[in-house]
Amino acid sequence: MLRPGLSALYVKTAGKERQDVLLWVNRDVVRELHWFASHLKESDGVYFLSSESWNYKRLPSSTLVAYTDASVSGMGFWFPSLNLGFTAPIPSNCQDCPIFFIEALVVLAAIQHATHWLSRGGRLAIFTDNFNSVSMFNMLSALPRYNWLLLSAVDTLLSHDIDFRVFYVPGKDNVVADHLSRGRVAEALTISPALVISSFKPPRDSLGVAWG
Repeated sequence: MLRPGLSALYVKTAGKERQDVLLWVNRDVVRELHWFASHLKESDGVYFLSSESWNYKRLPSSTLVAYTDASVSGMGFWFPSLNLGFTAPIPSNCQDCPIFFIEALVVLAAIQHATHWLSRGGRLAIFTDNFNSVSMFNMLSALPRYNWLLLSAVDTLLSHDIDFRVFYVPGKDNVVADHLSRGRVAEALTISPALVISSFKPPRDSLGVAWG
């Protein structure tokens, strides 16, 4: 879970062959190592015997499931069991962000909102039609520009003791989240008539990256 805390350090050491050469330590390395050390001090270890394999076709009924999606105009996610949907426009300071960043940002937003309905030790499964997001959140590995998304996600998952996985879903099966990401409320309601739709604000601590 603490793998994102080594992202900047990996970038600094990648390709280096001489072990006796010192490295310049920048703010990202310092910040991530402090983050890593802080969580390590608070950790009560890894319980291998309590770990369970995940099968998206046979999720326990207690698992909270969310579907996420992003478009060129907005973001949306949906909790089917709660019949709650959330929608938001693309942040003004992220108009030029790659679509992958927006897709990953929605996953983070869904993680943070899920804590309102999950008790400690709960399970969360998120379905997205973006392969890169599936890989990024399951491997907890990302390029430096995206790493703050993982740092924020892990902060939430650890503080609430949530077991978590991301699964791929074809776009044709992700219709409600797709409608929400495009602001098509009426279309979403035709699929889930009792759906309660609210707006949300994207995680602010993950929007500090300047794109250009």
